[in-house]
Amino acid sequence: MRFPYIPQLDESDCGVACLAMILKKYHSHVSSQRLREISGTDATGTTAFGLKLAFEHYGFTFTPISTNDGFWATAQPKLPLIAHLRINESYTHYVVVYRVSGHQLFITDPDKGKYKTSLTNFMKDWTGILLLAEPRPDYKPTQKNNDNTLVISELLKNQSRIIALIVITSFIVIVIGVIGSFYFEVLLDSVLPRKSQTLLSTISIGLLTLYFLKSLLDFGSNVLLNKMGQRIGLELMRGYIKHVLKLPLNFFETRKTGEIFTRFSDASKVIEAIASSILVIFVDCSVLVTISLILAFQNKILFLFTISLIPIYFSIMIFFYSSLDRVNKREMASGAKFNSAFIESLKGIETIKAYGEEHQAFKKLENHLNDVMKKTFIVSLVSVFLEACKQFIQLGSSVLLLWLGARYVMDNQISIGQLVTYNALLVFYMMSLENIIQLQAKLQTAKVATNRLNEILEVKSEQQVNTNAINMKSDQIRVDNLNFSYGLNAPILKNVTIRIGSNQKLALVGESGSGKSTLAKLIVKFYKPDSGSIYYDGQLSEEVDFKDVRENITYVSQDSFFFNGTIWENLVFGCKHEPSKHKVLEACKIADLTNFITQQPMGLQSILDEKGVNISGGQKQKISIARALIQKSHVIIFDESTSSLDVLSEKRVIDNLLKISNRTILLITHNLPVAQKCENIFVMKNGCLIEQGTHDKLIQKPGIYETLWHAYR
Repeated sequence: MRFPYIPQLDESDCGVACLAMILKKYHSHVSSQRLREISGTDATGTTAFGLKLAFEHYGFTFTPISTNDGFWATAQPKLPLIAHLRINESYTHYVVVYRVSGHQLFITDPDKGKYKTSLTNFMKDWTGILLLAEPRPDYKPTQKNNDNTLVISELLKNQSRIIALIVITSFIVIVIGVIGSFYFEVLLDSVLPRKSQTLLSTISIGLLTLYFLKSLLDFGSNVLLNKMGQRIGLELMRGYIKHVLKLPLNFFETRKTGEIFTRFSDASKVIEAIASSILVIFVDCSVLVTISLILAFQNKILFLFTISLIPIYFSIMIFFYSSLDRVNKREMASGAKFNSAFIESLKGIETIKAYGEEHQAFKKLENHLNDVMKKTFIVSLVSVFLEACKQFIQLGSSVLLLWLGARYVMDNQISIGQLVTYNALLVFYMMSLENIIQLQAKLQTAKVATNRLNEILEVKSEQQVNTNAINMKSDQIRVDNLNFSYGLNAPILKNVTIRIGSNQKLALVGESGSGKSTLAKLIVKFYKPDSGSIYYDGQLSEEVDFKDVRENITYVSQDSFFFNGTIWENLVFGCKHEPSKHKVLEACKIADLTNFITQQPMGLQSILDEKGVNISGGQKQKISIARALIQKSHVIIFDESTSSLDVLSEKRVIDNLLKISNRTILLITHNLPVAQKCENIFVMKNGCLIEQGTHDKLIQKPGIYETLWHAYR
């Protein structure tokens, strides 16, 4: 069995791809998404510990070793194994070594494909770390669930009528073209020898009529193809966007934005493959068989000579298409890296300018762009060379056929008209043959694109639970022995237990990194706890739908989202029913936003730019506070939501919030005078709840809060 090759779908997926290749070597087939989950792969990649967990999960022993070049000469390693590289002293990378022959290593690189290299060249990038994995005695292969989210037949099931029309019109177009080829035979063998102008006019007018019909049908066929592509593309894009928006928060935290966005370009490859498959299967295959019979009827010897050229033509085309497929994959991956880096730079433009690092940012983007251009040039070079070879084969075979056919004409075995017709029909024959050959390459590209789409579509959406709605009126939220960590990193929360009662005004304080924001995000079901429980009105979190939780609990972060639109549209964002103007103005009053609104030329209808770049940080926070108050939620968590306000504005806003009688308010803050006003304070340190109580009680005994208070004062 040849060692399998599985390309990495994203820049951070080299470890997952190596894992998948070794599993496939031992007949296990697991989706990359499942491997990402088990190995804890995030936007930075996969750790060796993550690979260890994944290998052991699927029945392998795993041994990491640190060694040197002597290992390859003296040891007899169990192959395949994973080697850890550092490329250009800038980023780390995993590859699989699947064969060793003397001083030659045979490598499967998830980014570059298969190649062999000398030990000397390998040592330039190798970090000395090897990851050895082999099946345990009780190992059993694991088969991937074939219930893929994206299935071609599902995309086609609603397009059967258009597909039938495309096939019929395309077939008629080909038939007219074939009929037109016989014009030369009739012209040379019947019309000219008889010098019949009537017959010449008749068949010429008839052929012109057929060609006019062919043009109309050709136009109609292309319109139908475009219409079908647009419908399938719309269905595919809508499904992808809808699915992505329903994914849990940790999905976006473990992937780069550019890599998610570039999946859109994959849809065009799927659509192209679908259109090509329809025409090839229903039209080109039929045409190939039909024209083969006609050519054989025209002259068997010429036909035998024609089909003898097919294996040569087929082999060359397949070789180039497989090469083109490889370079296309590299171009696609390189483009994804550039998109990610470009989006990252745009997001961080303020920081880039603040530190005067425009040149540094440009150099980074330029390196990625140069790589894209280099790979794009290679793709175009292979394409141009393929086209040149194809033309040479077609023209050369045509010359040879005409040479052989001319000799048969001289020997009176065929007529001149038959030879010219044969050559004309050969164009349709070779065109259909080429379409059939090209289909394999397009299907392969579409398979990669489909896998890339499925890698996202296979991620489970946030789980919805059918249960009775919670009303958050009684003992609202109870957190018992909660533990949580991000992936395989160190625990963020450790055995946290908290009670949040109805209509309380609470504060959550602690040093940066103590787990305050993480706890808040767990309460609103952005993440699932590793262990422990959260209860809403006595109902276990797993039994409550996340939508119901977020309708009753509103989380306001330090940096809220604003889209391009009016202040009113941004304020009522998230409301199931548009609120009254009185309610909106009341919320603006509590958030100390009234003066800002009245100063705007169009009041609430004034436009906010994307991300609110035309207003200050404090004004953004006031709008986000007002937006939360407009919602019908019974609990609001403000996570440093007043940190950008001046002292007087913050005092007014906090005082107004604490006066609200019918809502529970939880303030996550570093501002201890704000916490002082709350009726209960929770103090966290290193992921643990250390203290709780009123301000007066907490400052009377030595502890974290007392230390923070004196440091603050």
